[in-house]
Amino acid sequence: MIEVIFPHTGITFPYYLGVIKILKEHYQFDGVKFSGTSAGMFPCVLAFLDKDIDAIFEKILGEFDTKESYEKIIRNVLEDVITEEDFQTVNGKVICKMAKLNKFLIPEKTYVSSWTDRKDMIECLVAGCHIPYITGEGFYYEYRDSKILDGWFAHTSMKPATNYEYFNIKHPEDSLLDMLSIPNKRRLIELYHQGILDTEKDLRLYRYMFAPKEGVWKLRSDMTEKELLEIPSLALYTFEGDWSAEKMEWAKNIIENR
Repeated sequence: MIEVIFPHTGITFPYYLGVIKILKEHYQFDGVKFSGTSAGMFPCVLAFLDKDIDAIFEKILGEFDTKESYEKIIRNVLEDVITEEDFQTVNGKVICKMAKLNKFLIPEKTYVSSWTDRKDMIECLVAGCHIPYITGEGFYYEYRDSKILDGWFAHTSMKPATNYEYFNIKHPEDSLLDMLSIPNKRRLIELYHQGILDTEKDLRLYRYMFAPKEGVWKLRSDMTEKELLEIPSLALYTFEGDWSAEKMEWAKNIIENR
């Protein structure tokens, strides 16, 4: 098993929608456990569902026109997109990483990976995005009799929730500025297409490196630290078959000199 991590995003979440759109078009996710923090939970869920990501993004853009709170927008989209069958498909395959306030109101990490029904799943996804007085009313969000905040407050974002090998999906380069800004449609669209283009770019790179002949695609277990930093969202899989020393050296040089 491999854990693929989508960290917190703030308003840069469209970037991750673009990433998962392309990954879904090229790969299947047998043997993968997805974990997400904040809006990073959404691509984790969509990874296993037969959904039109473009249509979902258009739905999100339409919801921003309503001027509702972020929590209301999240709930409206999830209610529209997630079916009872979807809940059953995703249940147990995704880990939602959140912060739970203890009796001293100190945030502690908590993970949820299974739900009782569709409503419980949607409530979990809404709760896991709660930023006090920003995404919605109140200091915390009540979920399963617990006081819940966005997982960022418990420093869950980049950390694995399992003991599996793991990969972090990176933010777009200017994500910090974006997360502190007020969103507008133009920027949301730019981020979505940036996620698509960035992922397509690296998929092409890896297609040239590891062109299939005869064999099977499998999750990589040998990615170097530099690869994890440079191309964390890309090439989750590689080809298992005959490799040449010259080809591997060529691939290594491309990665080191990007």
